[in-house]
Amino acid sequence: MNESLQSRHIVRFGVFEVDLASAELRKRGLKIRLSGQPFEVLATLLERPGEIVTREELQKKLWPDGTFVDFDHSLNTAVNKIREALGDSAENPRFVETLARRGYRFIAPVEVTSSGTAGPWDSASQGPNLASSSPPTTVTPRKDVRARPWRGRKWAALLVLTAVFLITAIAVRLWWSSRHVPEARDQLKLTRLTFDSGLTTDAVISPDGKLVAYASDRSGRGNLDIWLKQISGGDPICLTQNPADDHQPDFSPDGNQIVFRSEREGGGIYLMSTLGGQGQERLLASLGRNPRFSPDGALIAYWTGHVASRPLGAQAGDGGLFVVISTAGPPRKVETGFRVSGSPIWSPDGQYLLFYGHPTSLYPLSDSSSDWWVVSKEGGSPVKTGAFDVLGGQQIERILPAPVPLANQWTDSRIFFSARRGDSVNLWKVSITPRTWQVTGPVQQLTTGSALETRPSAARDGTLVFSSLVDNGDIWSLPMAADQGKVTGELKQITHEETAEYQPSISADGKLLVFAAERFGNRSILLKDLENGKETALTVTQAPKLPSHPEISADGTLVAYFDLRTIWVVTARGREVGKVCDGYGFAWDWTPDNKRLSFNRRWSSPGDNPKDKGTIHLRDLHSRKETLLLEHSVSSLYQANFSPDGRWVAFQGDQQTARLFIGPYRGDQPIPESEWISLSDGSSWDDKPRWSPDGICFTSFPTAMVSSAFGRSA
Repeated sequence: MNESLQSRHIVRFGVFEVDLASAELRKRGLKIRLSGQPFEVLATLLERPGEIVTREELQKKLWPDGTFVDFDHSLNTAVNKIREALGDSAENPRFVETLARRGYRFIAPVEVTSSGTAGPWDSASQGPNLASSSPPTTVTPRKDVRARPWRGRKWAALLVLTAVFLITAIAVRLWWSSRHVPEARDQLKLTRLTFDSGLTTDAVISPDGKLVAYASDRSGRGNLDIWLKQISGGDPICLTQNPADDHQPDFSPDGNQIVFRSEREGGGIYLMSTLGGQGQERLLASLGRNPRFSPDGALIAYWTGHVASRPLGAQAGDGGLFVVISTAGPPRKVETGFRVSGSPIWSPDGQYLLFYGHPTSLYPLSDSSSDWWVVSKEGGSPVKTGAFDVLGGQQIERILPAPVPLANQWTDSRIFFSARRGDSVNLWKVSITPRTWQVTGPVQQLTTGSALETRPSAARDGTLVFSSLVDNGDIWSLPMAADQGKVTGELKQITHEETAEYQPSISADGKLLVFAAERFGNRSILLKDLENGKETALTVTQAPKLPSHPEISADGTLVAYFDLRTIWVVTARGREVGKVCDGYGFAWDWTPDNKRLSFNRRWSSPGDNPKDKGTIHLRDLHSRKETLLLEHSVSSLYQANFSPDGRWVAFQGDQQTARLFIGPYRGDQPIPESEWISLSDGSSWDDKPRWSPDGICFTSFPTAMVSSAFGRSA
């Protein structure tokens, strides 16, 4: 092995790191099994990243003269094992590229750590090495990942909680000039700014580059407060002390004020001085999110709507763009004519807003035709930037299940944003043409860390601050008295892996749980026996397959899941039953007798036809017959869930805001709208109805509620 590279010890790429001295491959600190010849091949490729390593070179190095082996078969097997360990594919490689009949090339960016510095994860303890002097070291002790669940513990009706975040803020010195060449990689100097335990997020830098404001629960009171810290050093100062979460801060242009989102009294936009002072916060606008000062400080832009994507946050549902005078006055809606618009940022001259949205789709998060748009601050017809086509051309993910790329700052003719490509969420920038508002490529990657790097914020001198997250979503349970809608005990953690687990579905007796997880280098559907703790993988797939939204039958024998545009069914033992249907939509629930499955059907692409709405269908697994169950002339319908006795169906409609209904179930007969019974009035976002023994549990934004089957408040 190359002695120079081996002496350097640690090589990092994406979410992986290779310890050449101990011959170990790790993913986010977890050891991945790869040894022998496959590891030697990977190490050889890492010696010369970006260069072709010929098959002859590999043969001479790993299988010298006199070795009796089927070289071609052995090398192909070794490379396949590397791809399996990295979750890579030969057809669409992110790490190892095959050059037919010539050799292989390692194509991902590589970082090498000097020999005197351990990596961010200590191989002996699999915990972080905070003593490392090699930047960037952006993780905090792994024990804190499990220290507390995210804010969802306040949602009493939820049976599961997801998304536990561990975050640090980092400053990057980013140099540019008017003659900056987009193709050239910026020179970065990384400095870690915070060392808080717990949750630290939403870092933003003051325009003069001297202060950073961020949200943290470092006070130990169990909530997020706004903290202020000097870039040059010193202890941070707590600016807010309200029991509710305060987050999403932004500086005024002169640095004297901070506007932020608070969850107090139903949530809204508040303004305060950077000098702080308890009780000095002033409410500017109710319900608002992600406030941003205009370049002259006169206005504050924000959006309202339903947060539907983590960790970056995006919207689905009623709401829109707003501006409010920073001194006083009522908010004014910025009319766009769009079904959904949100997350606005200001143009450098303060005359326009760039936002994320879609003209017609209520769920742009799942719609590939979503984009960034530009509109006058006075309202009008938005201009499509074409950004998402540019991003897609460089394999940057634009729709769910990835975090949706949201623009964070518009500086001169550049837009800074955070987005996922492959396994990592990193910082990027892209150019936008003045006056025409067209985004042009190529997109330039600014960071290559393995954490979730979010919300870049730039000062006038070029210093860039962002937050670095370790995202470990676990599944939790919460005991409830279903007939009273009351919590009866403490939260209990169900999954404990250092990977993300989500989208849980549980059998009627509470013994079997299925969920989606990032395991084995890819997303999989797993089944967990809650009595003995044993986990079984029901699917182990390679990209681009993305199995998600598993639904287990009430008796725990069958599991349906969605894979891009196909619904599949497997037994609880992992035996494939077969394809249920091709089409757009999710599997929602099984009838109590396991004979039929409810799912969404959309026959054409969104926007092709005014009647193109999400409808609920039934598929008989034995006869293969498909029948319409629920349809609305205007709205799409979702979340069809059967009552335990099979007499009723609960479901969600999207009439501007999500509303819940139930209707009588009569087998293959469609349920007419005249027989629907409303459970909610549309004043809140109500979602995910699930039947309890004598009622329905559902989530309601901003709080969770429990209702009886006929809408009587519990």
